[in-house]
Amino acid sequence: MYPLEVRSEPHRPYDVVLPDALGHPVLGFRDGYWFRLGNDGPPRPLCARTAIIGHPESAGPIVQVMCWWMREHHDHPQAIDLGTELALTVGEMSRRLHARGPAAW
Repeated sequence: MYPLEVRSEPHRPYDVVLPDALGHPVLGFRDGYWFRLGNDGPPRPLCARTAIIGHPESAGPIVQVMCWWMREHHDHPQAIDLGTELALTVGEMSRRLHARGPAAW
């Protein structure tokens, strides 16, 4: 679903970079993949689920970027993988929310 290793180009630009609350880059997106960014080492690939659940404050933009990329690259095999990851994540989150009961909605 996502690359097992990061490409060797350390400063290759991302299509999108999402910052944390202080403006530091934490997520990068390129070629249909999310990457964890930070000062603690090289960028590391993330599955969409980890990006969404690990950064709930950015869930909207994360999903929006994924949908944009899938629309622009609909014939790319990664578009199907992203759509599948997104569907599985939404299903998981919906089941968790439903289990909490109507008060959680």
